[in-house]
Amino acid sequence: MQQTVAKLLSIPDVQGWFSEDLRVLNEQSLTDKQGTLHRPDRVVIDPQGHVTVIDYKTGHDHADYRKQVALYMSLLHQIGFKDVSGYLLLIKDGKIVKVKEK
Repeated sequence: MQQTVAKLLSIPDVQGWFSEDLRVLNEQSLTDKQGTLHRPDRVVIDPQGHVTVIDYKTGHDHADYRKQVALYMSLLHQIGFKDVSGYLLLIKDGKIVKVKEK
């Protein structure tokens, strides 16, 4: 497991998600128009206002996971954030997957 974590932390994008100058929101609830709560694993906001949504997964890449992150991105846009990106961090695979908002 230590090797997997070290591999993930060696990815430049991942390193940036743990920078000290970020505002970090872990497991913070977002509410959709129907009142349903959604909780992304990690949302980071950099000093320029760019928001990155990160969802950790122990399984392999899956379309449902991407849809989940795309929904988080959409909800963040709806509450006023302009510049939002999203990623899956696939722990077992030791990689990240950039998610496109639908």
